[in-house]
Amino acid sequence: MKFRGKLIFILILMTTVTMLVFPGCGKSQPKSIKIGVVDWPECYCMTEIVKLVLEEKMNFPVEIINSDVDTVYQNLAENKCDIFLDCWLPITHDKFISQYGSDIENLGVNFRGARTGLAVPSYVSIESISQLNTYKDKFNSTIVGIEAEAGIIKSTQKAIKEYNLDFSLSTSCSNQMEKRIEEAIGKKEWIVVTGWIPHWKFAQWDLFFLDDPLFIYGGEENLHTVTRKGFAREYPKIAEFLYNFHLEKDELVELLLLMNNNSGDNTEKAFVKWISEHKETVDTWLYSL
Repeated sequence: MKFRGKLIFILILMTTVTMLVFPGCGKSQPKSIKIGVVDWPECYCMTEIVKLVLEEKMNFPVEIINSDVDTVYQNLAENKCDIFLDCWLPITHDKFISQYGSDIENLGVNFRGARTGLAVPSYVSIESISQLNTYKDKFNSTIVGIEAEAGIIKSTQKAIKEYNLDFSLSTSCSNQMEKRIEEAIGKKEWIVVTGWIPHWKFAQWDLFFLDDPLFIYGGEENLHTVTRKGFAREYPKIAEFLYNFHLEKDELVELLLLMNNNSGDNTEKAFVKWISEHKETVDTWLYSL
């Protein structure tokens, strides 16, 4: 019995010393909040701002999960991802909501006035998608697009069919599309691309949307914050912040330009500075917490 008592005393002493030397061992570490990101500029900007607020002001670690848009929604439905900030409704991402809607939750609008369509530089002298065939040689019979799985690509495939366009659709990553625009504008060449607002390219270059008389791309849309099912119940404070999170057009354009004009660590530093300079805006996201 004396030996047992000594053993218990030694174990307690070892545990106490361990907790003093390694204080983190005595308490569970918070679980990382996983945010899904698609390679779209507005998605990156909003995600970085939310990540900084969660980490710096709410003390939650964040893990970024980069993937294509199909995988983001699948991950949300399978509880492999917690948050996605770039859900386009009611049109562009409707198919994902139809497929996964019962397994995800919508925490509301974070940006109003988004839209998609086919865009051209200001020196292109047509106004409508219906005029593309007439000038197909000037466009090399090609529409320059983004990733094949994106909702705007599905709409553009439908536009080619409904407008009976004698055009092929070239798909690649967003960065490649942006390089194609820059090269074409530098040479004053005609180019038509899949475009959307918000995007820094509309601030960087003088672009406009072609009229869409068949309404293939629909009207204005809103960007929504969506989460995996049950997330708001598990993390009510984060859910409240996300419910309040909203960017005005000029704020998001400012962030998009910061992203485009910086790289690497400088981008994060620029976003940290933006948060400090927009304290009133950030406070409205956190006022109820």
